[in-house]
Amino acid sequence: MRTLRLASMVAALSGLALGCGTDPVTPAPDAMVDVPSPDVSMEAGAEAGAEAGAEAGAEAGADVAPDRPRQKTPSDIYGPCDADSECVEGLTCNTEAMTGSPGGECNHTCTSDDDCVLRPSDGSAPVDGWCRPAVGDAPRTCSRVCANGIDCERSGYTCRVFNAGQLNQVRACVPVCTADSCVNGTTCNADTSLCRRAGSAPTGRGLGQSCEPTMRAGSPTPPADMQCRSQFCNAEWNPDSRGNRFYSGWNGGYCLARCIIPAGYNSSDFWPEMTLPQANCPAGGICLPDGSLSRGDLGLCLQGCTTNSDCRAAEGYFCQKRRQVTQTMFRTFQNGYCIPVNCVTTTTPCPSGFTCRRNTAGTAGTCIPSMAAP
Repeated sequence: MRTLRLASMVAALSGLALGCGTDPVTPAPDAMVDVPSPDVSMEAGAEAGAEAGAEAGAEAGADVAPDRPRQKTPSDIYGPCDADSECVEGLTCNTEAMTGSPGGECNHTCTSDDDCVLRPSDGSAPVDGWCRPAVGDAPRTCSRVCANGIDCERSGYTCRVFNAGQLNQVRACVPVCTADSCVNGTTCNADTSLCRRAGSAPTGRGLGQSCEPTMRAGSPTPPADMQCRSQFCNAEWNPDSRGNRFYSGWNGGYCLARCIIPAGYNSSDFWPEMTLPQANCPAGGICLPDGSLSRGDLGLCLQGCTTNSDCRAAEGYFCQKRRQVTQTMFRTFQNGYCIPVNCVTTTTPCPSGFTCRRNTAGTAGTCIPSMAAP
């Protein structure tokens, strides 16, 4: 079961801190979710997105973007395409229809990172690549290495950290489609972040809805990630180092989605307008930074709200509209996002059936099921 960096996520979304967006790390038993933060990891869903792409298409009835003009010069690796003939010799086209990748992508199978280096045909400097691990029986393929979203140099792509904190940590470009990046007869599906043809809308639960961990091997309940349209779930609990359940504070689980950070986020007032942006999140979502405030970088979608009643209040969620920007400056927006209550620093108590679990310093608290409380 994948986990999210819960302590930092909660702190940052409540305005206490911002960190680097990375892969999830299993929390220690005394970790604390004070108030979710945009410093949420994006590990879940990269592999699932590739599998989901096989059925890519847009929701029925959606407007379809005009077809992309045919390539005049064959694309190098990671370049756009709609057929193998639009790629340089030795590459194949991962089309929008086949994989959901915006604009298609020229790629090939690989055995090492050296196989994935982009050596532009115009003679410009080479760009490193990453030979991704195999997923199931699928062959290994390449991803472009990046430092930030702008490095990916294509609309509908941004940069994500894999294997965070490990010796093999790498940043690589991933598809997160936008309204104008799906151009070969598809439209962008904001739940999956992939381009889809009409009539192939994803199934599952939407942004902010629950997603339960699978209780036992052989259970008919699908894994928590697979219950969400996005295939990206922040689970209610995850096993700690001893195999015991550690409750995250995201009671009932929470379906998330991904976005690309729009221009405007900053360290002075967080967001310049009074309404937080949806960007390319699903309808009703809010696009929040995942560590970086920079335009084009990877963001996190949370369910938008204007009052606590818009959230799953009976499970310990509330509408976060007030943001701490500095030690002395706060901003209150007209809208907010649904996150778990910090039962120590807010006036909102835990709902019936839940108990406030404080962190070791006593500075933050998470509502967890009373039966799970020590």
